[in-house]
Amino acid sequence: MSRFDSKELLTAWQTKGKFPAIHDAIWSMILQTKSRQFLDLGCCHGLLCQRIYQEWPEAVVIGLDSNLSSIEAGRRAGVQPTMVQIQVSKKTIPDIRSLVEANGIKVLVARRCFPEFFGDDLPAGREFGAEMRSAGIETIVLQGRVPVKNPVNVLCTVEHEVSLLSESFKSVMVNGQVAFLEAR
Repeated sequence: MSRFDSKELLTAWQTKGKFPAIHDAIWSMILQTKSRQFLDLGCCHGLLCQRIYQEWPEAVVIGLDSNLSSIEAGRRAGVQPTMVQIQVSKKTIPDIRSLVEANGIKVLVARRCFPEFFGDDLPAGREFGAEMRSAGIETIVLQGRVPVKNPVNVLCTVEHEVSLLSESFKSVMVNGQVAFLEAR
């Protein structure tokens, strides 16, 4: 089980149809996207994927997560979009690129996951951004971590994450810890 896996959030959605409030900030930025082909990195149970799908049933929505038990819990709860088990890393960038290209993905959604994936390997994070841009990603909607006094990860704020991706994407809008980036 992931340390970010919250069964309570899944249960609240399953029993009450209530999406997690922790997704509201990134959701408001997702609503600004023009394309309807989404890839959600670190999707966990897929509730953000489901929210996108419910807003735009015609959309292509794919979630990626390394934790198969979280994906399976989401599927059992009724999450409809496709979810794939992949650990995002330098090694899997070609696999993710192939998935993006094969499905015509244009929007990458990343909620508080870049520090986990690339906080210890910034060159891999820059490579990931370049490969995603080359594969056809036009927009990234990302939510960074809440700033803390003594951060332990170099990607400790949304500004650091935007900087990581700045060779391939430019920030066009930031609201709190959520940024909307467009391909350069």
